[in-house]
Amino acid sequence: MYTGPFSKQQEADLIQCLQQGNADAFEQLFNGYKRPVLFFIQKFLKSDTESEEILHDVFLKVWQHREQLDPAIGLGGYVHTVARNLVLNQIRQKATINTLNQEWGRRIDVHSHTVEDQYISAEYEKMAHNAIAQLPPRRQEVYQLCSVEGKSYDEVSKQLGISRDAVKDHMVHARRFLTHFLRRYADLTLLGLPVGASLIKFFLTELP
Repeated sequence: MYTGPFSKQQEADLIQCLQQGNADAFEQLFNGYKRPVLFFIQKFLKSDTESEEILHDVFLKVWQHREQLDPAIGLGGYVHTVARNLVLNQIRQKATINTLNQEWGRRIDVHSHTVEDQYISAEYEKMAHNAIAQLPPRRQEVYQLCSVEGKSYDEVSKQLGISRDAVKDHMVHARRFLTHFLRRYADLTLLGLPVGASLIKFFLTELP
């Protein structure tokens, strides 16, 4: 459990203001807790980008569920629980993707490609691009610049004239959508249906 730089009464007052939708109170709580929360996340995730995105998600949940917070208890226990659960989900998700990638790599090494295999692989490659095409136009643009062209959030922010937080938000939602798409097709393998290795490889290389 984390403790913020506030007295118990100060934190209770801030949470009460937050529950009324006060953005200044939210910012104070964020600034007070972001360092210990980020430190906790970074102990488990090596990527600074992933860690910042998890931090963003933690406080997004704080805002979304602000009316359910208990001022008498404080925020430390809540943000610790949310951060822990999000980190565990991220670790499980990466483990699932890595397992799929290893399995398909093994199959590629063992089995030669037939014309049918190549056709299926090409079809799933199209599905991958179709998944990206389903993103909103601005999100597609941000994803293309960050993931495909390898530009930083700051570079994309300047190029598109939007805030860095807006760029990050687009990437968080794009990655979630594409990962869910991958998982949906990965589930089909459990039913014995063919999922092209190129589709899995595509998402693994495209996701930042």
